[in-house]
Amino acid sequence: MLKPTKSEMDAMMSGSAIYANRFVALTTPSGVRVAFMETAPDSDEFLFRSAVLLSYQDAIELRNLLSGIVEPVEKQLSTVSSKSRLE
Repeated sequence: MLKPTKSEMDAMMSGSAIYANRFVALTTPSGVRVAFMETAPDSDEFLFRSAVLLSYQDAIELRNLLSGIVEPVEKQLSTVSSKSRLE
């Protein structure tokens, strides 16, 4: 995983982050469209928050980036969860 440059970090942190707890993806001839939404628990009402269209190569790079960030956290969470079940 590449570390973001200072310019990338400055741009990334320059705006507010929109909360999203629901996301869907759709393949198109141009790439992958990923839409981000928000919903309350036990609700079927979705509020659109944002969407991006990624080329297939960019979607692959995003997958690799997220995997590199999330895999260690996932392992840590599963370890904690396993310990909780044993107690």
